[in-house]
Amino acid sequence: MICAICLFIAIIIYPSGFDDETIRLVCGQNVNDFNIDTCQMRWAYILAIIAFCNILILSMLAFLLGLKQPNVETMRKQIHQKHIVSKYGELNEAF
Repeated sequence: MICAICLFIAIIIYPSGFDDETIRLVCGQNVNDFNIDTCQMRWAYILAIIAFCNILILSMLAFLLGLKQPNVETMRKQIHQKHIVSKYGELNEAF
């Protein structure tokens, strides 16, 4: 979630540098924070927005799935119902 917050801040801050003098020399004199005149917003910025959405969704999904984990005792009962242990170690029940 911290990664999503940092990426969101970077996505918001990035266009604020468009009204710099160097950008005006390259893109034209009508450049401001929301209009980049003759220049274009290319694929890297759009991928950053998609990555932000991806991080946000996956972090929420991981958190929700972490809450839904079964109880440890329930898992032990399901796994060890037919589990056989001899003096030589555990027996593999697959064969």
